[in-house]
Amino acid sequence: NNKKNKRVLILEKNSELGKKLKITGGGRCNILNAETDMRKLLKNYGTSEKFLQTPFSIFGMQDTVDFFSKIGIEIKIEDRKRAFPRSERALDVFNALEKELTKNKV
Repeated sequence: NNKKNKRVLILEKNSELGKKLKITGGGRCNILNAETDMRKLLKNYGTSEKFLQTPFSIFGMQDTVDFFSKIGIEIKIEDRKRAFPRSERALDVFNALEKELTKNKV
């Protein structure tokens, strides 16, 4: 998967990059819903279910876990299939993502 020369658009409505990310999950950062059955996962998204089917089939739950692992964030799965960083620190997730952006000149 070649990342060079790809166009990337980051949309952020807050004045600070990652502001909401840093506080999500009570500061623990609920990264994703770890439901492996895509049909069950999509049921959580109401009217967006049909729209999200293609992106989730291209880059699914395991792809997300693998991505975060690659950038140094190990994931733990808790009750109700909620996934958090093992460190339980949203700031660790933000810092890892920011480092990845810098490394890839985004």
